[in-house]
Amino acid sequence: VQAKADDQMFECEATNVYFAPTVLFQTRTHRFVVRNPSVIPLPITWRFNPKVPGSQVGGLKAYTVTPAQSRIAPGREQEFTV
Repeated sequence: VQAKADDQMFECEATNVYFAPTVLFQTRTHRFVVRNPSVIPLPITWRFNPKVPGSQVGGLKAYTVTPAQSRIAPGREQEFTV
């Protein structure tokens, strides 16, 4: 029997994503990379949280992250697009 144990961890240079004002029916994108330096897979599922707890999240429905879910293999990286 062989097993690996490690803590799930990630590396990402992006900490905040800011978009400039956008004209109606236009889009803007932001790409960033998440790296998995551990020896076990890193599952990721994205969700948007309001900046102020308890505030409405209606405007956040206009944003998406692709891929919305991922499983980054040990020592690998994945690019995401908002």
